[in-house]
Amino acid sequence: MPFGKKANGNDTFKMKKRSTRTYTRTQSQYTLRGKKLNGQNKISLSFADSGKVGTSELIKIIEIPEDLLEDAVEAAKEDHPDASVAEIKTIAHADALNEWMAGNTVDFFSELSLLYATVEKKHIDMCKNGEPGVGFPPGCAYQFPGLDDNSAARYCDTTLAWIEDQVHNENVFPEDEDTKFPDDFIDTYVSKIFKRMFRIYAIILTTCWDGEDSMKAQESDEYCIASFKHFYFFMLRHDLLKNDQEKEALKNNQMAKTGMTLKSIEEEYRKSAAAYEATKN
Repeated sequence: MPFGKKANGNDTFKMKKRSTRTYTRTQSQYTLRGKKLNGQNKISLSFADSGKVGTSELIKIIEIPEDLLEDAVEAAKEDHPDASVAEIKTIAHADALNEWMAGNTVDFFSELSLLYATVEKKHIDMCKNGEPGVGFPPGCAYQFPGLDDNSAARYCDTTLAWIEDQVHNENVFPEDEDTKFPDDFIDTYVSKIFKRMFRIYAIILTTCWDGEDSMKAQESDEYCIASFKHFYFFMLRHDLLKNDQEKEALKNNQMAKTGMTLKSIEEEYRKSAAAYEATKN
């Protein structure tokens, strides 16, 4: 485990406790700023629950929740009493989007960390021979700036540690609810974090896929697929993958063992998004 902590005998990644901004997820809802929805307060889906979230449900939970937008409107009215209705709407949407991005970034990071921890030993063993490209997706060899030992396992370890540093940085992810996010929060910070998380998902899906015929392996595989689909749907919805070249790692048949392709996921997203938009009209 690259930087996880063991608590009460369980492998859990301790996320920074936030006194006013709290990001946790339930099966189909999110809670922000410490609020609880449906009486639940969970940090991530269980292996069993993850497979129950269908595509239509994923489309719903990647959208900014209405109650978050409503809260943002009220806050904008209070902070900008002289602003017009149109200005209030613009300010509120930007603030709500930042909150939504922050909450989901922390949550996806926590989930990805746990996923990688399940395959880390296998990945490290795979990379021990030191051959160039081993442990990376076919045709890819990701580079982390300033890293001399750029084995795939070392890349994942360093990347996850870097993301943890970002989400614990008060200047990027402010803990105080009254502190604004950086102006370039999404374009500079969130996009970069998601790009690097996408790379680790690509490594897991192409080089660490078990395919063992056991209930535990199947359960883990189903969870990984559900997790990646949710993650990729979110990236597509919010335009977080700025460079299409990143997709090369998962194009063609690199994910064949998982029974899905990036193209099939994108098509599923487009159809589901169109159907969801139709219900709103």
